[in-house]
Amino acid sequence: MKALRLYLIGFTIAASIAVLAAQQPVTVANSPTVSISGTVPISAASLPLPSGASTSAKQPALGTAGSASSDVITVQGIASMTKLLVTPDSVALPAHQSTNVDQWNGTTTDTNSGNKSAGTLRVVLATDQPALTNKLLVTPDANSAVNLAQVAGATTATSASGVQKVGVVGNAGAALDAATGAAPPANAVYVAGLQSGATGGFLGGITVCDSDKEINVTANTQLIAGVSGRKIRVCAIQLVAAAATNVAIVTGTGSTCGTGTTALMGGTTAATGWNFAANGGIAFGSGLGEVATAHNAADNLCILVSAANQISGSIKYTIY
Repeated sequence: MKALRLYLIGFTIAASIAVLAAQQPVTVANSPTVSISGTVPISAASLPLPSGASTSAKQPALGTAGSASSDVITVQGIASMTKLLVTPDSVALPAHQSTNVDQWNGTTTDTNSGNKSAGTLRVVLATDQPALTNKLLVTPDANSAVNLAQVAGATTATSASGVQKVGVVGNAGAALDAATGAAPPANAVYVAGLQSGATGGFLGGITVCDSDKEINVTANTQLIAGVSGRKIRVCAIQLVAAAATNVAIVTGTGSTCGTGTTALMGGTTAATGWNFAANGGIAFGSGLGEVATAHNAADNLCILVSAANQISGSIKYTIY
């Protein structure tokens, strides 16, 4: 088959459909404009493809890293479909992989200390008591050593190696003991006894008399001066009369308790007091506990005698 060569310059040629149909090769020089009508079979097997062209009918478009491509084929779920099997064994997690569990049972998980809630994970100890109604027995080893380094957050004090010092304190928290000769401690152990009151009595302190007054008189004499707001309390007395004499101990105001006189031991006059024979007398009290108390605060204490005879002795007292 011979090729038909057409040499055309500057005009349009309409090629015969019959020639093309007969698949006659045509060589055209100088690139003329060719107009073709009808259906023309063309073989492109030997033609080079343009840059980036593909021979597939459909090629997915390349997406951008981190964003899905519009041509990516996805699995679309529908109601009642068969679940897709995902086997975790096929994807191994890295060693020591951490997982952030921010919810438990649909509730934010509890952390740190506090009350339990729906977000608290229950932890069960291995025990034969599901409800843990009895205390768990924790038995220390025999002769286990315990280092008691603190009590109530404070370092323990010791009096000797291995001996813990014990301090006795009152209900106000002050120490009860003090060194001999030192000022008394803020608190003290109260020694008391039963006093008059309701059935069974009331608890009352025991008076300790720490003052002394010597008695050396032949006439009515003030022995102890009263103190405002306080009462004289006598814990012991001893008297001896050189000759027969009546003696009374009274309280009141004035140099011989002549005003507002009240009887303390005996009557309010010497005649109604003790009746001592010559070299007779009386002694009672130990200095601990009261044997007589002034009726009125600030009153003086006096001795009244019926005659100018020597009366000797002493009285132990306190004022408060």
